[in-house]
Formats: sequence, C-alpha cells, structure tokens
Amino acid sequence: MSFLLISTLLFLTLAVTITVALYYYFTHTPGLKNIPTQKGNSILGFTNFQNEKIMRQIVEEKGPLIQFRVLGKNMLLVADKCLARAVLRDIQGKGFFHNATPELIPDSIFSLDTGPEWHHRRSTFRKSFSTSSLRVHLKSIQQVTRKLCTVLDKAADDDTILRIDDTFTQLTIGVICEVAFEMDARPFDDTSNYCTYIDGVLKELFQMGWVRRLPLATYLYKAPIYPFNVYRRARYKYTETMRHILSHIRDLHRKGELREGGLAMSVLKLADEPNISEDDIVAEIGTFFIAGMDTTAHTLAFVVYCLARYPSVQKRCQEEVDAHMSSTAARDTLPPYVEAVLKESMRKYPTAATGSMREVKQKEGYQLTEDIFLPHGWWVVVNILCLQNYSGNWGPDVDEFKPERWLEQENANEDSVRDCAADPLDEHLKTRPRSQSAATRLSSPAVYAGCGLNSKEICFAPFSYGIRNCVGMNLALVEMRVALNQLISRYSFELGDMGMLNEDNLLETSFTMRPQNGLPIRVKRRG
Repeated sequence: MSFLLISTLLFLTLAVTITVALYYYFTHTPGLKNIPTQKGNSILGFTNFQNEKIMRQIVEEKGPLIQFRVLGKNMLLVADKCLARAVLRDIQGKGFFHNATPELIPDSIFSLDTGPEWHHRRSTFRKSFSTSSLRVHLKSIQQVTRKLCTVLDKAADDDTILRIDDTFTQLTIGVICEVAFEMDARPFDDTSNYCTYIDGVLKELFQMGWVRRLPLATYLYKAPIYPFNVYRRARYKYTETMRHILSHIRDLHRKGELREGGLAMSVLKLADEPNISEDDIVAEIGTFFIAGMDTTAHTLAFVVYCLARYPSVQKRCQEEVDAHMSSTAARDTLPPYVEAVLKESMRKYPTAATGSMREVKQKEGYQLTEDIFLPHGWWVVVNILCLQNYSGNWGPDVDEFKPERWLEQENANEDSVRDCAADPLDEHLKTRPRSQSAATRLSSPAVYAGCGLNSKEICFAPFSYGIRNCVGMNLALVEMRVALNQLISRYSFELGDMGMLNEDNLLETSFTMRPQNGLPIRVKRRG
C-alpha cells in the first residue's frame, strides 16, 4: 500500500473522528432528569431556540421547561410564570449573546456583567428615566408626534399605503434624540432628516452583526478581507455618529443650555469619571438607540395592526379616547380599554421576544425546584414570547386577541395567587435561605398578599423582570401613550395588503421581533 493512500486514509479517519466528536460536543443530550429534551437541528445543536414559531409549538407540546444544547452549552428554557421571575432575579449575569467580543464593540449597561460598574451606570441613567423626570419632556414628545401626524395626513389625503413600522421608527428615533440627547433630528423632514441617517447607520451595523460571532473574530477583526472590512466600515459610521451626538451634548453644556437632571447631563457626568473612556460613553449612547428604537416602533406598529384587524376594537378605542381627550386627563395616560389594547398587543407580539439568557455562575449551582438542580455553567433562557403565549399560563384562549382579559377582575383569594411571583418580592427573597429552591422560596401564598398584581400580570414581561429589566421602560410607555392618544383621536386604520399580513408569516425575529414584510396600513382621517 502506497504512502499516499495510507496518508489519505489516516487523514479521512482523523477528519471523521473530529467531526463526530464536534457533533457530539455540540448536540449531545443535556443531563437533567424528568425534563423534556429538544434534540439539535444542526451540527451546532438546537439553533432554532430563537425561532418564535418553533419555540411556541415546542412549549405547547412539551411543557414550560425544556432542555437543549447549542454551541456546546447546556440550556434550559423556562416559560413557567413563577420560575421565570425567580431565575431573572437570582441569576443576574450578562446574557449568552450580549457581547462575546468587546474588542469589536465596547460594553454598555446592556452587555456588562452585573457588578459594581454595571450598578453604577444603571443607577446614573435610571434617575433620568423616572416618571417625574419624563413629565418635563411631555411637550417635546407631543411635538414629535404632531410631525408624525403631518405624514399620516398626507397619506390619508393621497390614499396611499404606508409601511407603518418604518414610519414609527422615525418617531422613536426623533423622540430619543429630543428627550435623551436634546437634539432636533428633524424626523419626517424630506430635506434634512437626521433620523433617516441614524436608522440607516444602525441597520447597516445590525446586518453585519453576525461577523462578531465568527470563530477568531477578535483576532481577524483588522484583516483586509470580507466580511471584516465591511463590518469595520459599518462600525466606523456607527461610532462617528454616536461621537457626533456626544459632541452636540458637550456643545450644549458649554453654552449652559443642557437640561439639569436629563439623560444628556447624566452621560456627561459619567464621561467625567476617570475609569470611563470615551468609547464607553459612545457605547452607552448607542445602546439607547439600539434598545429603544425598533422595540418601541414595532410595538406601536403591532398596536395599529390590531386596531386595523379588529374594527370593533378600534371603534371602542376611538370612543374612549374622544372622551379622554376632551377631559382634563393627562395626555401620557390612556383610557382603560385602550391601555388594555396596548397590553394585549405587547402580550401577543413582544418585540423583545427571545427574552433573556443568563448563565449559572454560582459555583454551588442553582436549585430551581426541589427536583431540578442546575450545575455551574448551565444557561437559563426565559423566552418572553413563550411566557406570554403559553396556554398553561393564560388558558385556552391564549391565541385570541382579547383586550378584555386585562379588564377582568380576579378574586384576591389564595387560589388566584398561590403560584405567582410579584415584583415586591425582593426583600422577601433576601430573607430566605439560598439553599432553598426558587420554587420553595416563592411557594407561600402569604408572599403575594398585597402585591397588587393579578395572575395575568405575573406572566406579562415585555420589559423583562428584575434589576436588569429595560431601563428605558418609562420613556417607551410615555411615548406610546402620547402617540396612541393622538393617533386614535385623529385616524382610522385599515389593513393595506392582506396577502402580506397572514398570521402565519407575520412575525420575524432578528435583534427584535418585527413584522416580517413590514406592516402596510391605509390611514383614513376621522370625520
């Protein structure tokens, strides 16, 4: 037998051995007992865990706890309403896909591990997002919304169909610039629209985001080859855009025109700290766009979609808003039924659908229930779409769009709150032995007494739970409520292209859950 043939056989044997070993490493079944297992769909494991349609179907078939393996990591998906809250309180490290390569893009409060630096930055920004602080910006939000109305007026007069999701993106970028950074980004301006530029820069960065997940990406980042050269250009444009906003904030401060107590002032105070670099500040500014732009825009788009799809719901909303707007009620609040429509839309179509992924970093592991122990190194996935659309949490009518479910009064008895965890549990959890399982620590009915939440609100988490929930939640809610008051009082909405709005192909998950082909909506002025 020739040397060449022997070498070839040895090479093939080695290649097959490595392939089998890698396949086993990435896909072999995790070892939790009595938990349903989802097998891998590729050599990398179960990579479909971020596919909202597949995950919903699996949770309905197998239950709210499912183990799987992906990229060599053992993972447990949790859609149980009580345990989801527990793990997001107890397991507070940064998520699996948040920032694997900080060399390519700096860490921010979105991706930093939970520690002193993260707590400091979070507390600095949180004050600027308090309800009282945002009331100061109410007129600014209303002003940007009125600019939106001029676009809708023109669409109604011309009887044209709008991609309403793109239109709302202009609104959200305009509000972020105005409220957070005290900058007029000229939304809906045909001649000099900075919102469109920011939107394009961020979309270009998102489209190339997969580069950061490539093997050896940290080391090949500066290589003059595709795709790294394209990613570098996208990141350069993104960084320079955020630096321009930081420069604008500093100019306002030098002129004495920066609003005290606002987010822009908080950014400057953070920038003056010796351990914070300018790259850190640029990353924080970018985070507010990345986290607050498409999420709020797509939430508003889904609300309008629901109004257009359910005319009786839209009619009732219009009646309540008409009475609301003619009264002295605050414009950043909604009438009860319209608030219920907003909640129901966020329940069915949560834009942060894939939720949070947390690593069990405790060396002693984590006791989830009396029978389920997660060893060190396991990951827990709380999928918000599954949590909010699982029939075991919501009942047999889970697939119905039913705003009335938020208006139903539940009896405050032991049965209705027995297995629910509420946000005011933090102090209680601190007093319980860490050796107890999460389920045990949350099992007493007395724990929930007086929490003010019903069982529906317990498994409603569009902004996540715990200390790592959305820091800009209050801004998003104020923005959406102001916008909905104005839009519902002035317009009626109709579906623009029924072929594109089939429920089976409506949703797509990338960084956020969004309309797969956009939301074409026809706008009509109300008489």
